[in-house]
Amino acid sequence: MFRKGQATVIGAVFLAIIFSFVALFVIQLYAGQQEVYQEAMRIYRKTLEEGSPSLEINYTYPVVGDISSDLTLTVEDGSLNCTLTNLEYIDNTYCQLYSTGPSPHNAIENGDFSLGGTYWTTTAESDGTSRWTFSSYNATVITSDATWSKSTLSQVFQLENDATVYYLIFNYSSKFDTTIPNMGEGTLDVFLDNELIYQTTISFSDNVISSANISINKILPAGSHKLEIRFNASYLLGLTGTNYHNFSIDNIVLLAKELGKSYTAALKFDVNLVDNIINLTTNIYLLSNTSVVMKVYAYDPSTNSFKLDGEYFMLPGMPSNISISSPSFILSFTSSQAFEVDFDQVRIVYHLLNTSGLYMVVENNGPGVFYLNGIWIRSSSTLKRVNVSAVITPLDDIKVSALFPLSMNDVLEIRLIGATQVIKIGNIRITPQTFYLNTSTLHIEVSPPGSGSTNPSPGDYTYITGSSVTVTAVETNPAYVFSHWLLNGTLYSTNATVTVVVSGYVNLTAVFEPYTVLYYLNISVNDPLYGTTDPEPGVYKYPEGTSVDITAYPNVNYVLWKWIIDGTPSAPINPVTVIMNQNHTLTAVFEPWLEGWQYRREIVIQENSGTALTNYPVKIILDSSNFDFSKANSDGADIRFTADDKLTLLSYWIEKWDPVAQTAVIWVKVPSIPADSQVSIYMYYGNPSAASISDPHNVFTFYDDVESGQDGWTVIDEYNGLWHITSRRSHSGSYSWWYGDENLGTYNVGLTRGAIISPSVSLNGLQGAILEFWTWWQVERWYGGIYDRMQVWISTDGGNTWKLLWQRGSNTDSLSYWHVESIDISSYINNNILIKFRFDSVDGLYNNYEGWYIDDIIIRNYVSPEPTFTVGPEETLP
Repeated sequence: MFRKGQATVIGAVFLAIIFSFVALFVIQLYAGQQEVYQEAMRIYRKTLEEGSPSLEINYTYPVVGDISSDLTLTVEDGSLNCTLTNLEYIDNTYCQLYSTGPSPHNAIENGDFSLGGTYWTTTAESDGTSRWTFSSYNATVITSDATWSKSTLSQVFQLENDATVYYLIFNYSSKFDTTIPNMGEGTLDVFLDNELIYQTTISFSDNVISSANISINKILPAGSHKLEIRFNASYLLGLTGTNYHNFSIDNIVLLAKELGKSYTAALKFDVNLVDNIINLTTNIYLLSNTSVVMKVYAYDPSTNSFKLDGEYFMLPGMPSNISISSPSFILSFTSSQAFEVDFDQVRIVYHLLNTSGLYMVVENNGPGVFYLNGIWIRSSSTLKRVNVSAVITPLDDIKVSALFPLSMNDVLEIRLIGATQVIKIGNIRITPQTFYLNTSTLHIEVSPPGSGSTNPSPGDYTYITGSSVTVTAVETNPAYVFSHWLLNGTLYSTNATVTVVVSGYVNLTAVFEPYTVLYYLNISVNDPLYGTTDPEPGVYKYPEGTSVDITAYPNVNYVLWKWIIDGTPSAPINPVTVIMNQNHTLTAVFEPWLEGWQYRREIVIQENSGTALTNYPVKIILDSSNFDFSKANSDGADIRFTADDKLTLLSYWIEKWDPVAQTAVIWVKVPSIPADSQVSIYMYYGNPSAASISDPHNVFTFYDDVESGQDGWTVIDEYNGLWHITSRRSHSGSYSWWYGDENLGTYNVGLTRGAIISPSVSLNGLQGAILEFWTWWQVERWYGGIYDRMQVWISTDGGNTWKLLWQRGSNTDSLSYWHVESIDISSYINNNILIKFRFDSVDGLYNNYEGWYIDDIIIRNYVSPEPTFTVGPEETLP
């Protein structure tokens, strides 16, 4: 069978034992030899007539002048192979195999698609004289007449949806000047999205005709992708002049299957036969424009049903010949993309029994073309009968074929008329039908019957498996109200509108109850992120007098704070009971609360300096007037501070905790305090198992309690220097810095001076700064001058220059007790600073004193006046 216009088509047919599948391929011979084409067409017709499952053709034909070549065509198991041998000159002469149908060069599809020549762009490397050109045969050719190394053929294509790319095929041929010995080898590389997926080696001394069949099986996301074919001829460097070398690629096809879509359709063929007619075979010839899976369901009269008779995979443009065991059948088609299927011909062969002396009458009730025992029957009007003068003898075969398209529901009726009888053999009716192969059933019903209805109405509905279907209960009987849904016999929802996923057989029942006085209960929560309720938030109907229990379920770090019933706050009883004697609204109010803690207090911070503060250490003082020390751990380990969200933990340091004296000093690092405004923080306590997380290093810009040794400090011995870390005295912990001699207990070593220098401290981002340190000293007392000087210096240039901040000495009373000294260093913010503590006796006289101690050195954010605080009343975990 040939279509008009398929002048260059050569195909091959193989017959399966039970079912027949015809795969037509094309071989194009670009030598331009008409003899080859005519010989191939003759062989092809002979193949169709004989139905040969395998065939080998050897043919010698001239190529150029007296030069000839052997052409071998092999057809076996549905595959057509083309081989050209003994070629001495093959420029523009080679075989090309491709499937029939729409040209692969016309478009790029979203499902199965091919990439065509006119869409390609090319680049050349090395000196740029090599190039890709498009021949008149849709081939892509590299030609060169000078030095060159490699060229790349590339195409960008778009995928509208995710797809699986599973196969790439193309043909290639090469011709090189074999007069130059040892030309070496090159490679043919294929890249998909810059990933090498195929590589083969090509000898430059050979004439090559070959094809690449590349299995990919790679999922590509929707979007832009690039396919590149690179011919690497790096071994040809150095060839110049008229050296001849060309390389060609053609018929590039990239196959992909789109994910996530399925298109299905079906056609039903009904053929009615009388008893004395036996159907032998029904053949149908089909052609699709894309990859389609076709299933054949043949009619089984013994069970009066259609059963699967065969399954076939149709490739685009490849005609299929399907043999079916019944004249009545259903063809179902499934594809990942929209498709069209053309019917070339339906042939039904009948075997006639026990008749004689009959002739045939054909009634064609509509447009169509039929073939009856070698005679074409054509009709464009209805009720036109055609008499066929043919005598039918017993056991004759009657062959009936139809060419499509036909109008749907056209009838071909065949009658055999004799002297004494008229036998109506049967008629053919084609019915279009669409269905889905993978379907499920949703059965909708109402209980009790007549109590209400649904939308869609009660009944059975077929959906694609996995579909989501929305159904609404409709109150149509005033004596009943909707109550709930049952899904496969189990309570599903009390909402009138529900959505179900249909998989298998799904039974959905709308249950209605006799009407009574109903009241509405509207349940809500203050924030769904904080918790939920049971029943869950929503609107519910209950008969008058119903007692409804509602349970609140707070999330982690949240508690039920209170109920609001009809606008009135109520205690956090859980569960709470509501009597439905009217319509009610009920709100569960959840509150953030650190899990594990029993108490908390709000602390309001007031900014007083007119400056917006960030990360500011606020000093909180607790006493018996604002805190119950008996409800906290004895060492204050369970103290926690949070931001105003009541959950975000803040850094803090407990400077002092004395539950006996009922006093405590705590520094809390507050993230932000607007100028002249207030912020709230929360203090939690009452968790016996909590461990302390107090840490001054997380609160202050700089802190050193001298418990970690020298820890970055530098000791400067100017003259008989005595600075060192001692356990002799300390303000906190066990150690402090001391300017004195451990053996003498004094600094009486003659003239002496020395210093300690801190690590670098950044004051960037502070609103102000203050240096505070705890100190103890005992030095010479002399008011006539300054001896035994104690000094604090600051440097902003890494210690190159220093500025004196603070000085005490012999003209100052000795403060032989621990006390804090404070120095405002706000003028040095946004600098990296060094602090130096320096002692200078000035002379060697009257040095029989204990010396100078320093401990708990702090540098922190500072403004004046500092923020103040107010501790609020105690709140208890509900």
